[in-house]
Amino acid sequence: MQHRPQVEQPLPLAGGNNLLYTMKRMLPRFRVRAGSATPWLLPLLLSAVLISGCGWFRDEAPEPLIGVWVTDETRYAGTSLEITDKLVVFNTIDGQTFVNFITDIEKTEEKGLTFYDISYKDSKGLEYTLSVSLRQQGRKKILQFRNQTNMEWRPKTEED
Repeated sequence: MQHRPQVEQPLPLAGGNNLLYTMKRMLPRFRVRAGSATPWLLPLLLSAVLISGCGWFRDEAPEPLIGVWVTDETRYAGTSLEITDKLVVFNTIDGQTFVNFITDIEKTEEKGLTFYDISYKDSKGLEYTLSVSLRQQGRKKILQFRNQTNMEWRPKTEED
């Protein structure tokens, strides 16, 4: 006589109640008091982890940087720097436009200035970093490249 291993029989599904009863038995029971903060704890922690860890906002330019920037420096007449929430666009003197995709932005405070290191990829996939400082002078916003502190960029107006 051959020995057969005992196999657990599947629960019958007829009647529907057997399946529901089985699932209730298999799932762990959580008891939550009315008015307790416990039901909100897991979704809150999960949201915090997703927002901070996934980098949803790390590749988007902050509001103060967004816009078209121009300079009054004569050698850069006709050029502009445009920053959108996802792009850095350079418009050159000879009319060329270079569109670049933002991959990361780091904000730091140094000597009373706010610096933004904007990492971006060009159309060939090469990665670069544009480092700028942004300051408010009265109602005027001033953007400067970290390597060109003597030159100021301002938001483009209708007169430009």
